[in-house]
Amino acid sequence: PQSTASTPFDDFSLPSGGVILKSSDGVEFKVYKNILALASPFFRDMFTLPQGNDVKDQGDGETKDRSDDRSSDVVDVSETSSTLQILLRLIYPVVPPVFPGTSIDGTITDAKAFVDEIDPLLTAALKYDMALVVKSLLKKLIDAAETSQPDGSVLDDTLALRVFVLACRHGLKDVAKDAIHASLKGRVAGVFIPGWREITAAQYFYLIKHHTEAVQLAKNVIKMNPKDL
Repeated sequence: PQSTASTPFDDFSLPSGGVILKSSDGVEFKVYKNILALASPFFRDMFTLPQGNDVKDQGDGETKDRSDDRSSDVVDVSETSSTLQILLRLIYPVVPPVFPGTSIDGTITDAKAFVDEIDPLLTAALKYDMALVVKSLLKKLIDAAETSQPDGSVLDDTLALRVFVLACRHGLKDVAKDAIHASLKGRVAGVFIPGWREITAAQYFYLIKHHTEAVQLAKNVIKMNPKDL
């Protein structure tokens, strides 16, 4: 099925320079090429290649301009409409999107929903080389993982661990290290998330090693300064 995205991606009266991104679930997004090109070297390079609507057919001996061929303005992408909607709102001059699993003020209310939404967004941003979007998403992940409640505890023990898994999957070593540091506020022992199946034994060992060393360091400090307790 085919449908049209909501505002501001529903304007099909745009002047030349627009392109239609068609999501994997058949929703069409009309966007400006220059905005995509500024945000993504991937699309900038794509738009510099000869386009179908610039080609003239000469097979029947008659030159025929195909500039009205709408199919040549459509780019099929592998992202779903929900992912594409948020991704485009991150590069468009519009109100920033509210991520699933968060409240309007950005507070994390559901760790799984939050990371599950950012995962495909990060995949797409990396694929399209959207450096600023990647930077923004990584900051959201780390800020969320490091957020503590007033008493110093974490809202959800799984959040930092889910960020760690996501970072490992995408090869983001610095983010993985930050996620490990953030996870020290919570616990790993006895915590199971499906994401454990998506990382290597070495990566999980690295996580456990840091937690073990942190616990041992805390014990040594207590032994050295028992009067501080």
